[in-house]
Amino acid sequence: MVTGLSGQSDRREDFGFNRNDQYSVALIIGFPLRMINRFVCGKRRVTAGTAARLSLFFGNSATAWFVLQMNYGLDTVIDRVGDVIQMQVTPLREAG
Repeated sequence: MVTGLSGQSDRREDFGFNRNDQYSVALIIGFPLRMINRFVCGKRRVTAGTAARLSLFFGNSATAWFVLQMNYGLDTVIDRVGDVIQMQVTPLREAG
């Protein structure tokens, strides 16, 4: 799951989030601290409502949050089962 905001420790450092920052974000956007922490740790998905709130807070687009979520999901699947998928799927150009 960017799932939430990130999910990988190196990316969390890029965001610069610590516990106090997460608390501030939670207060300002009206979410529980635990929910923000789960986004940052990659344990919760970004929904449309969350994307809208985060985009207003950070001054970017809600779409950007969905793209982060999608990229995180793809990276996670590739890391977990990418080798299996490559073995099971024959590219169209090779199949014909």
